[in-house]
Amino acid sequence: STSSPSEPEEEPHDPYITIGGVVLDVTLEVPASAMFAVTSSDTILYSMCSENGEQLLTVPGGEELEVLLVGDLWCRVAYQNEQGYCPKQKLNVR
Repeated sequence: STSSPSEPEEEPHDPYITIGGVVLDVTLEVPASAMFAVTSSDTILYSMCSENGEQLLTVPGGEELEVLLVGDLWCRVAYQNEQGYCPKQKLNVR
């Protein structure tokens, strides 16, 4: 066998990690360059990568956001001096 016995079995990919009760998307990364996106519809910004998180504000559809972190499922964005997380599917990345 080419794999060493100390390697863990491959587990199904779960992009979420919970730290101190805060759910985050482990795939979040800083974009290589400044990144902006437009909301496809009214979009709620959350305190964490979960729709169970505190709702911080609602961004109207068609508004531009700065994308601070981008992940497979969630993004951390800035809008009018507020920051929060929203589902990536709600954004049209420019």
